[in-house]
Amino acid sequence: MADASEIQFHTHALIDGAVSDASFLALSQEPTGGDYALTAEAVRKLELRAHPLVVLAACNSAQGAHYEHAPLSLPEAFITAGARAVFATTTDIPDRKSGQFFARVLARVRDGFDPAVALRDLRVETMRAQPWVADVILFD
Repeated sequence: MADASEIQFHTHALIDGAVSDASFLALSQEPTGGDYALTAEAVRKLELRAHPLVVLAACNSAQGAHYEHAPLSLPEAFITAGARAVFATTTDIPDRKSGQFFARVLARVRDGFDPAVALRDLRVETMRAQPWVADVILFD
């Protein structure tokens, strides 16, 4: 991920205080062992040199820890690690439709639109048919 210009996760985000205080991404475990959870704590240790655009197409991927003294969430961690912007969601999202939605957002960004403008425009276009798009947030 260090040199990627774009990072996409189409997976599940889980909330389990025994693993992380914020939501984390559930990934496939390596055959040789290792952790299946990509946590905000682990992401903060990365160095994303290419300042990528990150898509967290996972239910509740924007759910942060309930700290009063400091932010902790996956989007915040990716920004801290060097991402230029992160798309994440605050609620459950549909698997297939969310993939299509994020593909359209990214296509607009690749065409030169600002990520916030791309998200806003597609929200306006799709909100009636897909109300969940109101729960997609851009962190930058």
